[in-house]
Amino acid sequence: MSLPETKICTKCGNDKPIDQFGLKQSRCKCCIKEAVNKWNANHPGEAKERVRKWRLSNPEKVKQRHRKQYKDNPDRLKLWKENNPEKVREAIRLWCEKNRDHRKNQTALWLKANLDYGKKQQALWRKRHPDKAKKEAKDRQKKRIDSLCDYYIQNVIIQKLDIPRKDIPPEVIELYRMQIKLKRLIKQNNFKDY
Repeated sequence: MSLPETKICTKCGNDKPIDQFGLKQSRCKCCIKEAVNKWNANHPGEAKERVRKWRLSNPEKVKQRHRKQYKDNPDRLKLWKENNPEKVREAIRLWCEKNRDHRKNQTALWLKANLDYGKKQQALWRKRHPDKAKKEAKDRQKKRIDSLCDYYIQNVIIQKLDIPRKDIPPEVIELYRMQIKLKRLIKQNNFKDY
């Protein structure tokens, strides 16, 4: 006995090929789709919630669908992005906020791997924006001086003692840091030298 090649839909009454029906379905796919769309239109809140729950419980299937849709229609996404620039910007902004540490790490890794390119880009930027570059350099220098970072203290020691940076032990850096803090404190409170 062979399987029937057609089946009659209980909803529309049409005789359709067997592939137009789901497994153990008495209604054809078109009628089921029509009924689902009608229900969704009459119950929009419940329909959205049901879809949201399904997406949360099936993240891999959602990813597969998105990949398939993108593969089948690569221009569709491009067109949507062109028509919705505000949504794209907002999505990028939210992603950047959510993945701040990841972005920092990726940028650091990329810059490490592409050191020459990064230096060239920085040089080009400084050449195009000399005023901003000078201001940023002054701001960085002021920040180093105010925070008494190791780099600033090493520069002070190099100027005074004329020794290479690598030969300066951490203990000496810490002593100079304390000395500079004391001098600043004395100057700030107008104490006289003893």
